[in-house]
Amino acid sequence: MDVGANIKNLRNLKGLSRREVSEISGVSAIYLAEIEYGKKTPTIETLLKLSNAFNITVSELIGEIEPSLSPELKELLDHAKELTSEQLEAITNLIKTIK
Repeated sequence: MDVGANIKNLRNLKGLSRREVSEISGVSAIYLAEIEYGKKTPTIETLLKLSNAFNITVSELIGEIEPSLSPELKELLDHAKELTSEQLEAITNLIKTIK
């Protein structure tokens, strides 16, 4: 799969429009569309901006390596970093009851 297809798939997985990805990453929505359609090749700077927006590595973004975690799980982990130990314990207990 090419970089543009990877970007489009990630965007769709997160339920984001091109405009939303543009706002998060600072990459123009038009340029993003051109990348997704294979009309433009993204620069390293653009790849860095997009990988940061999706919270993945550039290697994962370009399909060089398989993501170890889905973007959704990474987002959950990012939110978990902000929780207190009591909140983490409560969530852990909740998850254990769901299994």
